[in-house]
Amino acid sequence: MDKISELPESLLHHILSFLPIKQVVQSSTVSKRWNYVWSTIPVLEFDKSFFESKLWCQDTKKTCEIQRKRVELYHFVEQNLLSRFKSDVEELNLDFQKFERKWKRYYPLPQNILLAKSITVLRLKACRLESYFGDMNLSALKILSLYKVGTNDQIIQNLVAGCPVIEDIGIEDCRGLKSVQFSGLPKDKAIELKNNKGVETVELEASNIYHVHIQQFEASKINLVPCKNLKLLKLGKLHITDSCFNYHTSQLPLIEYLSVYWCDKLESIKISSHRLKTLHILKCNKLVEVEINTPKLCKLTYLGGNTISFSVTALAYLSKATYQMLHSNVPWNVKKIELLANLSNSKLLKLLNIKSAKDMAIPKELRAIVSMYHPHHIKSSS
Repeated sequence: MDKISELPESLLHHILSFLPIKQVVQSSTVSKRWNYVWSTIPVLEFDKSFFESKLWCQDTKKTCEIQRKRVELYHFVEQNLLSRFKSDVEELNLDFQKFERKWKRYYPLPQNILLAKSITVLRLKACRLESYFGDMNLSALKILSLYKVGTNDQIIQNLVAGCPVIEDIGIEDCRGLKSVQFSGLPKDKAIELKNNKGVETVELEASNIYHVHIQQFEASKINLVPCKNLKLLKLGKLHITDSCFNYHTSQLPLIEYLSVYWCDKLESIKISSHRLKTLHILKCNKLVEVEINTPKLCKLTYLGGNTISFSVTALAYLSKATYQMLHSNVPWNVKKIELLANLSNSKLLKLLNIKSAKDMAIPKELRAIVSMYHPHHIKSSS
């Protein structure tokens, strides 16, 4: 008697979970019982070990045989994925970066995947969605992550439109996009757009969204005004002007966290918010003036090459300020002293310099002046 095969299905699934994927697949040839168990295992992970030639080919010198076997394995994986959409798959992670590096092309994603109503989490890497037309229906999808995906504007709009309960969207390093426009996302809470080459326009209309991160080199036009409940905003590597930045921040009444970095057109900005608690301004090389009216600000960080002019009011709650210069040859001057005076309410002031602590240390003749304005803790470090 084969007592192991007679064990409950859930226990057999548990046993298989401890085996390498190759042995799990091979178990299907033992008997009809094991073939069924293999076909119903709840978690499948085809990692790189599954495609290692040494596991499937005895003679590693037979290059053609190895390549043929790998193609067969990819086909085997694809067929299993497609067959399992009848089994209410909830989470699907497809990473074909190794495939893309080897064959210099993206994997064409089967269209059936974009019609799977049971999927709640979909993460795609190095796939192609360029040939999709018509409706897409992922009615249960909550998390969508696209990395190195070849696509276009219309396909992405159709894809998101077919996800009525989506909560988190991440699109990074994708190709073929020029304009990202999302609207009518009642459940969406977070959107991240990073390094999608060619994107010039970003327009978001999601009333309940609270977290937005946009990092786009070419993007010169953004519209976040409809996102009235936005609380966390990160803007990086954008060609936005002072007027565009000032207008958008003034139209976000609930913003609590704001990070601005590598925005090369900003020169003089104004930040006025009654809820803002954290502000980071990093490597905006042309920035020379910042006016801040934020009565509840707790944390302020500045990293740059210029000694900029800060106009700061109502900093009663400021607990930590960090001031870091990129260049060690920037001298102590009136602007720096005024900055420390404006930050006099902070409990901890950190002065950082990338090259050396000595260059950023406060000279003795100025320490008495600074202490008059700043009775709390001043810390210098590299």
